[in-house]
Amino acid sequence: HLDGIFREHGLSGIFTPTVGLLPPPMPSSAAVTGESNTTVVCATLRYMFLANVCGLPCISIPAGLSLGGLPVGVQLIAKHWDEHVCLRVANAMDVPRFRSVPPDFVDLLEAES
Repeated sequence: HLDGIFREHGLSGIFTPTVGLLPPPMPSSAAVTGESNTTVVCATLRYMFLANVCGLPCISIPAGLSLGGLPVGVQLIAKHWDEHVCLRVANAMDVPRFRSVPPDFVDLLEAES
C-alpha cells in the first residue's frame, strides 16, 4: 500500500513529471479527422494514474519551459488527507523563475481590449 511507502520512507509527497512526454507533432491528417494513438496517450498520462486510481491528493505545478519552448510541470502526490501539503509546496514554488509563457502565447482576454 502507498500509505506504507510514505510511512516507511518518511515521505510527505512524491514528485513526478506532470506528463510523461512532450506532445508529439500533430500529423497533418489529424487536422481534419483527428487522431487516436493509444500508445502515445498512455505514455503521456503514465504519471497521472497513481494519484487518480488511489484517490491521493495531487497538484500540478508549473516548472518552466522545455528546450522547444513548451510549458512543463511537475506534480506532487501527497498522502491521503494531506491536501495542505500539496497547496503549501505549490505556493512555495510560485516564483517568477518557474512561471513561463510560451513564445507564441496570445492572451485572448487582453487581445479583445
